[in-house]
Amino acid sequence: MQSILDIVLLGNQARAWLHAGLIFLALFFTLAILRRFLLSRLGRIAARTTTDLDDLVVGLIRSTSPVFLFLLSARVASSALDFTPTADKARTYLFGAIVFWQAVRWANALIAFGARRYTARMASNDAATRSTARALVFVVRLVVYSAVLVLVLENMQVKITALITGLGIGGVAVALAAQNVLGDLFAALAIITDRPFMIGDFIVSGTEMGTIEDIGWKTTRLLSLSGEQIIMANSNLLSSRVRNYRKMKERRVVFSFGVTYDTGSAKLAAIPPIVKDIVRSVPKTRFDRCHFMNYGESSLDFETVYYFLGPDYNQHMDAQQAILLELYRRCEAHDISFAFPTRTVYIERGESMTRRAEAAPERLVHGAKG
Repeated sequence: MQSILDIVLLGNQARAWLHAGLIFLALFFTLAILRRFLLSRLGRIAARTTTDLDDLVVGLIRSTSPVFLFLLSARVASSALDFTPTADKARTYLFGAIVFWQAVRWANALIAFGARRYTARMASNDAATRSTARALVFVVRLVVYSAVLVLVLENMQVKITALITGLGIGGVAVALAAQNVLGDLFAALAIITDRPFMIGDFIVSGTEMGTIEDIGWKTTRLLSLSGEQIIMANSNLLSSRVRNYRKMKERRVVFSFGVTYDTGSAKLAAIPPIVKDIVRSVPKTRFDRCHFMNYGESSLDFETVYYFLGPDYNQHMDAQQAILLELYRRCEAHDISFAFPTRTVYIERGESMTRRAEAAPERLVHGAKG
């Protein structure tokens, strides 16, 4: 038995290999059992509490890979062995890469936790909030992955200065070649983070209008009122003036009407109170004013202003219809006639008219001679 333990394998006696193996088994099973115990115990505690800290701890433990525990135990156990400089260097590089890989997993868990907390704090059913969270997660993960890649290369003693310089020059060339695409990409990030509009909003941009169906990295898709899909570049949409009707709290409505010139002054004075009473009787409206505004060409003109308290256009039109129908009934009941474009011609008959007709040619002839 003593002779077997003295056998040399890869520069180490079997006794040293046995010792390292026992250390590896003891450490690996201890870490694995501890991970399982903590997940089970803390998971039950986290389910009963309302705090987020225990959820974060459970997420970090769950993201700890058994492969990492295995290689960590192997790395600790290998300290009892002697390796050649080349083998020791390879062991260090391998373990460093595994550590960085596990760090990425922990970073992903932290990022996911932050995104969930942000979404829950803002509004869990808000499409714009979910879009913002996804965009932020993408950007943060891109930064983390880039930093880890640089650290891994540096740990492996790769000269990254020339690589970064080359990537910078290549990045400038790519940016110049794809500046329109990159412009739309950054515009999408601005839209998602600033949230001027979100999925489901009805917007008007220039001559285009529709309901937003999707906000992509390059384009935004709208469903128009006539049914077709409108695809707009994010950069164009962000640089234009956008009207978002979903954000509307109330709608200012102005309408005019005219009555005939044979309407008496008492009836004219009664019209503004009638309109005020009608508007106030319709739900979700706030009366502002009604005035006798103008002596029109063929009518006495009134202007009415009120506010509809809501963004829904169909409900606004229902209220407008109710107001106009009731106004028609009230005017009909008070014998007030609505005006329409008319022209009245008064013709003088008799001797005076004949004299004017006979005198006209003389004036024309006199004007020609003069």
